[in-house]
Amino acid sequence: MRYWDDEEVFHDGDTYFSRVLAAVGHAKRSVDWETYIFDRDRQGERVLAALASAAARGVRVRLLIDGAGSSGWNYRDLERSRRLGIQVRIFHPLPWQVRPLRLLGELASWKPWLSRLGQMNRRNHRKTCIIDSHAAFSGGMNVSEHHLREWRGAGAWHDIAVRVVGDSVQALETAFYLAWRESGASRPRSARRWLRRAQSKPIPAGVRLNSNRFQRHQINEERIQRIQQASERVWITTPYLVPQLRLILALRETAARGVDVRLLTPSRSDVFFMRWINRAFHPVLLHAGVRIHEYRSAFLHGKLNIVDDWVVVGSSNLNHRSLLHDLEVGIVLSNPQTLKDLELRFQNDLQASQEIRSHHLRGWRWGQVLLGRLLLVFRRWI
Repeated sequence: MRYWDDEEVFHDGDTYFSRVLAAVGHAKRSVDWETYIFDRDRQGERVLAALASAAARGVRVRLLIDGAGSSGWNYRDLERSRRLGIQVRIFHPLPWQVRPLRLLGELASWKPWLSRLGQMNRRNHRKTCIIDSHAAFSGGMNVSEHHLREWRGAGAWHDIAVRVVGDSVQALETAFYLAWRESGASRPRSARRWLRRAQSKPIPAGVRLNSNRFQRHQINEERIQRIQQASERVWITTPYLVPQLRLILALRETAARGVDVRLLTPSRSDVFFMRWINRAFHPVLLHAGVRIHEYRSAFLHGKLNIVDDWVVVGSSNLNHRSLLHDLEVGIVLSNPQTLKDLELRFQNDLQASQEIRSHHLRGWRWGQVLLGRLLLVFRRWI
């Protein structure tokens, strides 16, 4: 069964952003772009210029960034972007991203501050650009120089993203609008009714979304069941390995049945202690036959799941944040050529990696091992 009219996979940020910005340049009606990180660097300025150009042609342009991921933005940056014709909102903004007068108004009541505190741990981790409600780009690539060899050379982050075309893109557009409305200053009663109806609609087979608790439960159950039922392989690429107990057990049991279970993780990270936390799970997985590889060439930021012939590329990590807190998106791919492409990508990445074996565990610094295990106390927030 084909989920999409067209699928295209990108293995580097240079090609990906070239295609995205070309699509923005040809947009006729709308561009909806949401991203966790939007850096105000050279790549960020390039993207803003493309969005401003589209807005000048009469295209409706909406940009949704996350307050924590794009913490370098402030309310003045928002005003500058709006003057360019770009509608911009910040998902759960930090205090310096809110106009001072609004903050002063909130001081009159404790409720807005309590609400803001409750929102701090809920982030929008999706990276999706929707063009004219019919084509979408999605995956792990933020708007940042970090993803492009043009700016960072061999140190550019190693990532995966896709372009899909079809009617199922409308589900991604609805998810965008849900987060867009949540980022608004006010929510009229009519909008709240619309949100409830939108959240109750079934999600197409080619899309994985976690906008509410029920969807989060469904996604987690599906992943665990597919791993438990795998007959040939479970290949997972993840930069942040902080799995829940049920997932650890599923991986162990599947490997014990003789299925080829491999985890590809980075040997370096953008979070200095993440490697230590990743390695805290290595002994319990290795001893059950799960094979673990650490990518060496650059920071591995891609998120890929291949379970037999079921393939998902998206923004979700194998951690508690993706499971419990953050808004994520996954694109299920069904074209046989796409599967072959991603199989080859995974195998090539293994060639650029070191397989971790049991004897490597004895050579790790005991202080880092201990710190990684101590940090697991905070795993629900990592």
